Amino acid sequence: IILRKLAESGCEEVFIARDLDTPDMLSTLRFALNALQGQTNRGYLIYPVDHPLVQVQTIKSLIEAAIRLPSSVIRPCFSGFRGHPVYIPRELDLNADDSEDGLAGIIRNSSVPRFDLPVDDEAILKNINYPSDLETVTL
Repeated sequence: IILRKLAESGCEEVFIARDLDTPDMLSTLRFALNALQGQTNRGYLIYPVDHPLVQVQTIKSLIEAAIRLPSSVIRPCFSGFRGHPVYIPRELDLNADDSEDGLAGIIRNSSVPRFDLPVDDEAILKNINYPSDLETVTL
């Protein structure tokens, strides 16, 4: 589902970080982005697999915002709450101290500009980790 949505939204390259023996999401990001070093990407759309219901239009809006603001962290917001996926620019130092708060801590402690993108997509807030999580989803 996610790969189809990324293709429909115009994403040209997709790198999947899976089956990595890492202790947490930030370690997985660090590992994956180190593997991409040397490429000319301006930034990365970090799309956790537990958010499969995000609308294609939301992804398109994030991409458009990243084109306008390539050096900014871009976070989708629904009703004042931030969600996923998140665009991070190449300039964001993922090896910085995260204050034990993962990517959110690195973003908060960095001097990289941040932009909260209003979206009309409640799915940015919906973690789907277990079948029971689908009971609260309105499709």
